[in-house]
Amino acid sequence: MRTREEVRLNDKKWRSTDTLYVLMLAALYAVTAFMFYRQTIRYNGGYKADTSIYVNMSKEQHGVRLITWIYHWLYSLRGDTLCIALYMAAVIVLLVLANYAVIMWYLARRPLLAKAGTAKHFAADPGTAGSAVGERAYAQAASLIMLFTGSMYLPVLHERFYKASWCTFAWHSPTQQLMILFAMLSLLLFLIIYDGYMEHINPLAWIGLMITSLISVWAKPSFMLIFIPTVIVVFLIELAAKAKDGKTGRRFRRLFLFGLSMVPSGILILWLNSSIFGEGSENKVAMSIGGADGFGYNIYAAAFCGLLFPAIVFLFNLRRLRELPFQIAIGMLAAGIAEWMVFHEVGTRGEHGNFAWGRQFGCYYMFVCALSLAIGNYRDKEFLKGNKFLRACYFTVLTVTLALHVLSQMYHFYLMFRGHDYYI
Repeated sequence: MRTREEVRLNDKKWRSTDTLYVLMLAALYAVTAFMFYRQTIRYNGGYKADTSIYVNMSKEQHGVRLITWIYHWLYSLRGDTLCIALYMAAVIVLLVLANYAVIMWYLARRPLLAKAGTAKHFAADPGTAGSAVGERAYAQAASLIMLFTGSMYLPVLHERFYKASWCTFAWHSPTQQLMILFAMLSLLLFLIIYDGYMEHINPLAWIGLMITSLISVWAKPSFMLIFIPTVIVVFLIELAAKAKDGKTGRRFRRLFLFGLSMVPSGILILWLNSSIFGEGSENKVAMSIGGADGFGYNIYAAAFCGLLFPAIVFLFNLRRLRELPFQIAIGMLAAGIAEWMVFHEVGTRGEHGNFAWGRQFGCYYMFVCALSLAIGNYRDKEFLKGNKFLRACYFTVLTVTLALHVLSQMYHFYLMFRGHDYYI
């Protein structure tokens, strides 16, 4: 039983970490709104991004894309782009909160927030209220760091931050930003359903998964193009791996019902595909190894710079790869890489590189899982058999590696904030 003083100190810790988090979110909102507003008007001829293209497309009519519907309505409110910039900044803040919720699920196998002192909600250090505060603080920090995860910039290996980069946050693409937000929400709901699908499938979570998946496709199909095939393969692995428990029939029925939530998204993908690449359109999808430009750069160096931190973390947590939530991450990355390597567009969309967005999201989610695992490793005093020297070496390497990723991406953000072309 905790004393009143312990409860008071614990609540104070919660308030201090939450206050700092809110202040950082407010600062992020202000900074990104400023940058996005300048993108919408191409301030002084700089700030080149997809944002201004969608603004110009949306002024007179909304079209069929979700982003053009949103922009058309927001522009009509004032006759300028201020509301569009404020909306875009809100998407970024909501994405950070979605990052936090997913990371908390991985850390504690529980979504969203837990009340202070309810240690049963947390997997690490059960029985201590401080562990809840610690996990929450780590998850808050990681949720912000996620915006700046991506490729390390090593001049010896590649010339630009974005060109030949495997994963850079899409500060220039409002469709990708919106897609990532709803992709993270979809994954959170997927994980919630998965946690107890054999006993009960929460109908509200099932409906939420269906809706968020649909919205993610309407924003940009990239996530569901890699998620649907990954789920099919992983569900088959789940059936095979647990075939000996005598519940194969029930498990198949539950997984089939689980998967039905994603069928509407698949139908929407087919409809969007027919509207973009259908009869009479000069836009087509072509297949060739290497895509449209045959790569044009060293993909091994790009993969090394883009995925070094997650690769190290997963290497030291190989046993966790048997778990479906981590198999989903690996499967999406593999599907994204395969899609990018094989497919490309020809026609007016030939230089858009849209088949690379799935790979980009696969990398993004690998960092989510890697950060979650790394935090878990740090809080597990028995990790690496509790050997202090090995732990020190491991976390030093992780810290240096993560710093290289984050500092590179923060500098890329700084350049864009100053008005440079994103394609640098």
